[in-house]
Amino acid sequence: MANPTTTVTFVLGGTTVTLPVPASGTRQTPRRPSAGIQTAGGHYGYVMGDLWFEIRLQFRRVSLSDKNALVSFYHATVKGTSTSFTYTDADGNAHTVRFLAEPTITKIASQGDGAYDIAVRLRSSDAIQ
Repeated sequence: MANPTTTVTFVLGGTTVTLPVPASGTRQTPRRPSAGIQTAGGHYGYVMGDLWFEIRLQFRRVSLSDKNALVSFYHATVKGTSTSFTYTDADGNAHTVRFLAEPTITKIASQGDGAYDIAVRLRSSDAIQ
């Protein structure tokens, strides 16, 4: 394991967004989509999809410029939820991920014009340690 840093990054091509380490750490939930099916003979079964992980990151007190960089990355660089990019955690481990939804941004009222809490949901085919 690398020496921990105080930042994490989102990278695609020549665009990099750097944010402070998530405040609440990394929460992940394994997901395996499945569907029930009925055959022509009346038998029931399940079709299992590939295992993937939902990664939840909570960033606290993010600056206005960092918030704007993340919003631009989501809308202009990866263009939503369909494009994969590299998430590098505080230990320097790189993971291929994509957004599950647009980041949720909450302005911290007591901080004037410059602090935001941001919740990010990512999809990864690998567990993030």
